Amino acid sequence: MFYTYLWLREDGTPYYVGKGSGRRAWSSHKGHRPPKERNRILVQEFPSEDDAFVAEKFLIKYYGRFPEGCLRNLTEGGEGVCGIARTDEWRKKQSLSAKKRYQNPEEVKRLSESRRGHLVSTDTRQKLSDWNNKHSPKRGKKLSEETRKKMRQGWVERKEQRKTHCRRGHELSPVNIDSRDRCKSCHNWNRDERRRLSK
Repeated sequence: MFYTYLWLREDGTPYYVGKGSGRRAWSSHKGHRPPKERNRILVQEFPSEDDAFVAEKFLIKYYGRFPEGCLRNLTEGGEGVCGIARTDEWRKKQSLSAKKRYQNPEEVKRLSESRRGHLVSTDTRQKLSDWNNKHSPKRGKKLSEETRKKMRQGWVERKEQRKTHCRRGHELSPVNIDSRDRCKSCHNWNRDERRRLSK
């Protein structure tokens, strides 16, 4: 499902127009934050992404961008897609970019000296491995294949569950999410628990 959304100020005037799907209308992005009150977020659904883009561009042109208009949008709209289209052309472009990067000796040296880079020297890898084995009780122990399989399965299940539910199992629907993208049920439970303990 694709939609176009408006974020409204307290006086009812819009300050941001966007296109999205899923929880996009209730999430912060590009330096913009959604209003705290959910009734100040207007959403209109469209059957296709192209229709949503057309509506987004129309609304931005209609209300106007600052300083001529009231919107804080940085562009005229119509950019981006939901996810990256990994076409063959895109893959070739990425491959050429990576090859050029690693053909430069200075760049390779910089990456090898940086822990954030893709290349790390053998000595650095050994030091990191020794430190992890020393400070983590699970590291350094040989696990059976059955245990590894259970751990992998648990990671996959938790990753899938976190897409639709919080850590305590509450559904992350638009009604159950506050302005900071937190689970309202968990937040209310924590608040009630603090009040109970303070008595």
